[in-house]
Amino acid sequence: MKLSMLAEFWNARERRERFLLLTVLAIFILVLFGAYFNKTYSSIAYQSKALERSKNDFYYVFEKANAALTYQNTQQIINQTSSVEDFINSQAQLSKISNLKIYEDNDKKFFSFTQQDIENSAQFLTNIASHPSILIDSIDIKILDNRHEIISVYRDL
Repeated sequence: MKLSMLAEFWNARERRERFLLLTVLAIFILVLFGAYFNKTYSSIAYQSKALERSKNDFYYVFEKANAALTYQNTQQIINQTSSVEDFINSQAQLSKISNLKIYEDNDKKFFSFTQQDIENSAQFLTNIASHPSILIDSIDIKILDNRHEIISVYRDL
């Protein structure tokens, strides 16, 4: 019965009115789809920002935990060693640096080594700098046959 009323209503309209009704119906459907996709896009954008914030929080905590671990390990090694030179030597052993030289020249203290892996060298220097009695004044890096020669000037505090 209701379908016949709808068919009657449709047939009673002129061609121009039918076109207008179809146009209004199409615009209404497009607006509904647009609202749905806009809501979906907004939800995805919000979740992406939340993911980025969570990643940043994770990396912040991870870096702080690594710094605390380095500090704790450094404190243990400081307690086990009697001098700054012993500390540098023990860090070199932990970092697998075999050709470490510690020397003094014109009242300046130096340590030098050659290493192929620059990341290992950077970690070694970070560990040395974490000692509260060592202040690294300068670092000089020279590239020699696929190896890096690193010379550092330091002071005892």
